[in-house]
Amino acid sequence: MNLAKVEHYFSDFLSILESRTPDKPEGEPLILHDSKEVVTAYGDKSFTVPQELTIPKNIYITGTVNVDETTYMFSPKVLDRANVIEFNQIYLDGFSEKEENNFQLKDADVWASLLTDGVTFSSIEDYKKAGKIVDTLPELIQRLEKYHLHFGYRVVNEISRFMWLAQEMVRDFQTDTALDIQLLQKVLPKFHGTRAKLDKPLQNLLVFCYDPDPNKSIDISEEKRNQAEQFDTSARFPRTAQKIARMLRNLQEQSYASFIE
Repeated sequence: MNLAKVEHYFSDFLSILESRTPDKPEGEPLILHDSKEVVTAYGDKSFTVPQELTIPKNIYITGTVNVDETTYMFSPKVLDRANVIEFNQIYLDGFSEKEENNFQLKDADVWASLLTDGVTFSSIEDYKKAGKIVDTLPELIQRLEKYHLHFGYRVVNEISRFMWLAQEMVRDFQTDTALDIQLLQKVLPKFHGTRAKLDKPLQNLLVFCYDPDPNKSIDISEEKRNQAEQFDTSARFPRTAQKIARMLRNLQEQSYASFIE
């Protein structure tokens, strides 16, 4: 998806992505053209292209991203509306047999529910429904706000929706595990910049990963960062802590860090 800038070819879709409301469940349409009639050919048949198209509720967009000097990184506008999942672990011993986490669906076959339920966009109702399982988000926002790296209502609502859905659908659900995954997929991808910009906020986030309690102070030593980088199970959010530790190492060695490595 990033061979060209997503905003150049996907901007119309991004603009109407969250336009569905209770009184207009189909949302705003995509405007395809402004001509009176457009005809396209497919094989030996021709079809009239409508002027506008409404995105059906059962349409899901999944895209892959390559990271090198020939591609473009996503903007915050795109990242706010997406979950970023990295595939950068290589297990030659048994390939996919290794399972290092306990985040598994109760029913792996979700195809039927995706087709029947369709997409319903997150809202403040998701935050209210999630309740206590997202009670650390205000503290996280407060920690990031001082660096102007905090996130807005959309991200809060989407994290909340993920959390309560996970509570219903994941086997042996654990709040910290689900929130750890969301911090990694929804919050950290927007972090990139110089050491002057990121060093203090990332260290503050690493403290948060070990204990979100603002009244407690944890010394983030070199030893602690090395421990976090090895997936430290003593951390409350070990996945996020591991990623932050790697980013801090890049800051130390290169004076620059990005979520995408």
